[in-house]
Amino acid sequence: MAITLGIDVAKYDFHAAIQSPGRQRWHERRFPNTAAGVQACHRWLHSLGLAEAVVALEATGIYSEPLAERFYALGYGVHLLNPAQVIHHARSELQRAKTDRIDARSVSEAAQAKTLPFWAPVSATMHELRELHRHLRGLRHSRTQLYNRLETQGETTRASLQRLLEAYDAEIRETRERLQTLIRASGELNDAAQRLASIPAVGETLIAELLVRLPKIQCCRRAQSLVAFAGLDPRPYESGTSVRAPRRISKCGDAALRKALYFPTLCAMKHNPVIRAYVERLRQRGVTGKSLVCAATRKLLHLIHGVLKSGKSFDPNIPLQAQG
Repeated sequence: MAITLGIDVAKYDFHAAIQSPGRQRWHERRFPNTAAGVQACHRWLHSLGLAEAVVALEATGIYSEPLAERFYALGYGVHLLNPAQVIHHARSELQRAKTDRIDARSVSEAAQAKTLPFWAPVSATMHELRELHRHLRGLRHSRTQLYNRLETQGETTRASLQRLLEAYDAEIRETRERLQTLIRASGELNDAAQRLASIPAVGETLIAELLVRLPKIQCCRRAQSLVAFAGLDPRPYESGTSVRAPRRISKCGDAALRKALYFPTLCAMKHNPVIRAYVERLRQRGVTGKSLVCAATRKLLHLIHGVLKSGKSFDPNIPLQAQG
């Protein structure tokens, strides 16, 4: 079993914890969350004779990825853990306190308790795509907040808010154009976007959400894995002979992707021939409401997985024939 350096990441620094061979004692230290701090941590591991350690940290987005890239560049194997894995591991150990030191130890122990794939940084194009997409999502969120304020403001400030909305609209248009230009310039992204666009009800917004997750989606060998990745897999709740709760979706997955799928699914239920026929069969069996929408969303994810895995555009006849 590889010796694992557990890291608890914060905005300005990170706490590192590693256990010596034989698990006799813990070594811990805090470093700045900068390139110099990573170099200092590298020298510290060398001084301990643990330079062959594997690095493990939680996947916390803008703070964890740059740190993971720096350790990867120094030749370390890197694991990015789902924060839920670390939390549940700590609970299984009956931990009653929470500090940076304890969290770093928990990350190390959780990584060593599981067989995890090694992380690798994405391409420069994918990194830029994610940054533009994150910026576009933030602009849209801020515009919505301004628009909601506009409806409650008097004439004194209405003109100012209107000018701000126009400025946001211009920034959103420019960012969308930059994002689309980047997609068209990349052969792999453009091909994937064209195949996704061939599915009725899959539009520009959902395509962007899928493309920024393309490396993770490509790791899903089966459509059911993509459904689970989005947290849309059914969650049975049964115990003994008396507990038989209705099935609900697990929600143990990407909440932003689930949200992005909602309106395209409603559109697909009316305009996508495969999903429309599927929904009609479910209605005849008595499925209604949220259960119907969730089932249609899972069907849409199956179609998305199919066009991405096959490398072919959407063909409504192939799924219909398979369904009989």
